[in-house]
Amino acid sequence: MKKKRAIMTTTSTANPGGAEPANAAGSWWRDPGKRWIGVVLILLLGNVGMVGMLMIAAGPADARRVIPDYYQRAATYDREIAQRGTNRQMGLSTRIVATASTWTLGVRGRNGAVTDARVGVAIRHRSRPELDRAIVLTPASGGYETALALPVGLYDVEVTIETAAGKFIDTQEVEIKP
Repeated sequence: MKKKRAIMTTTSTANPGGAEPANAAGSWWRDPGKRWIGVVLILLLGNVGMVGMLMIAAGPADARRVIPDYYQRAATYDREIAQRGTNRQMGLSTRIVATASTWTLGVRGRNGAVTDARVGVAIRHRSRPELDRAIVLTPASGGYETALALPVGLYDVEVTIETAAGKFIDTQEVEIKP
């Protein structure tokens, strides 16, 4: 035989009927619809806070963080790849030694030093465009040389060498130290 359980109901004198009032503390969290909206709002506010914090941490942009001629370099990338193939076929290599007053460029081929070429150099300072120069180097002992006074800094140097075999173009980064 089954036992019957007695069901007990209690009613509070402060809240007749046992129903919870609508404005009770925490009642929005018990309602699944409101809880879902609350979670979404908390996540959105957290995201806004993190983005704001990262913006402050990144600080202001300045010339040192900007890559010069970024879009121009991207547009000419295919030509640079083709030029590297030409450079390999010509077998030339360059080495730049720069001080605050003298720039020396050593040009070597498969058979040693090259001294019978027309050599041009385009020098671009990374953050001060007023220091940009385009010069033609003259042959000197063991390479090409020019007297050029430039301040301390980081430079992008494009070397163009024209020989009977073709045109060699090389880009290097040169730092002039104090």
